[in-house]
Amino acid sequence: LVSDDALFKQLANEKFDVGISEALGICGLGIFEALKIPATITTFSTVHSDILSKSIGEPVVPSYVPGVLSTKGDHMNMIDRLKNVVEVLLGERLFHDVFAKEISIFRKKFGSQFKSYEEIFADSSFVFTNSNPYLDYPRPMLHKTVSIGGIAVNIDPKKNVLSKEWDDILSKRNTTVLVSFGSVAKSVFMPDEYKNTLVTVFESIPETTFIWKYEQDGSQIVAHLKNVYLRSWVPQIALLADPRLTAFVTHGGMGSTTELAHMGKPAILIPVFADQIRNAQMLAKHGGGIVLSKSALEHPEEVKSVLEKILHDQRFGRLPNLDPYGRHLSFIEYYLIDIFLVVLSVIIFVAFVIYKMARRRAAAKLRDLIVWAQYLVSMSRPKNCGRFPSMDEGSRAIDAMTTVPL
Repeated sequence: LVSDDALFKQLANEKFDVGISEALGICGLGIFEALKIPATITTFSTVHSDILSKSIGEPVVPSYVPGVLSTKGDHMNMIDRLKNVVEVLLGERLFHDVFAKEISIFRKKFGSQFKSYEEIFADSSFVFTNSNPYLDYPRPMLHKTVSIGGIAVNIDPKKNVLSKEWDDILSKRNTTVLVSFGSVAKSVFMPDEYKNTLVTVFESIPETTFIWKYEQDGSQIVAHLKNVYLRSWVPQIALLADPRLTAFVTHGGMGSTTELAHMGKPAILIPVFADQIRNAQMLAKHGGGIVLSKSALEHPEEVKSVLEKILHDQRFGRLPNLDPYGRHLSFIEYYLIDIFLVVLSVIIFVAFVIYKMARRRAAAKLRDLIVWAQYLVSMSRPKNCGRFPSMDEGSRAIDAMTTVPL
């Protein structure tokens, strides 16, 4: 794109007033900067970005705000907070490398004075995040950051009309479960062991209808089961909006998580990678579901147990709250002083050990010097003058002196 002069000329002739671009990469915003578009809006398709927050001047608080790639919720002990700090730093480094590489391409084209990615982010008039303030972990934000998560979710039943095919499927049994792992981690590419686990669970609960988003038309994997319906595509929002759908088994993508929160459906969340782990923990915090690891798909009984709990336990699906866990932390925990003290203690201990070892070696060398000095003094006395000591005499004399405490 940067080397396409014809495209740049065409875009420049449009004289845009505002540019809106996703911040998973700096390319779009960099083009806006090159075109000198007067106002820009940065968007982010996950809940937030630690490196974006830092660039625009928002505080990053790993003591109680999970990073975008964090594996923990906001209720963290000291070890969890230490892990969160590491995950935040790793996440920042990951995006920094991507952004810096893209900026270097712009600078080759437009000169070294081209702005850094931090300056480009900071110049944004607004930052739109895919966060829902009623669902996400509370965190300090600037007024320019606007949470628009769920803006595309329409909960109006009149706008979510299902075809007769789907209506018939939902009416077959009292409980119906939708199973979908998103558009990236497709069910058809699952390890066979995971697929077999799901099939075993479906077969063990014949009184429940299962709609499985399986991206292979004509598959016979569940041909022997009357309660399972495979479809390569499903009207997810419309299904979640229907009161006859009981639960959702999902990977915990940001889109699915937001839709679940709006529709009030309980879920089994099986995150696969990236922000999905954080999203799953976020929804589970509010009673919206139960989180399982991918490895649980190796154990049919575990999956069945959790599924039955979701289907029959009425406590799942409560509304979220806005109470930040950070207000329950002590001063030491909030500002990560305990973690700094642990790190400082390790540094001091290592320095002390090095100091003691160095001092011991220095003392040994000093002792040898003193012994040699004593020996030389003894040899300079009158009774020893006039003859040069043999090697054996010198060695015996030094051995005798080193046995005497200094």
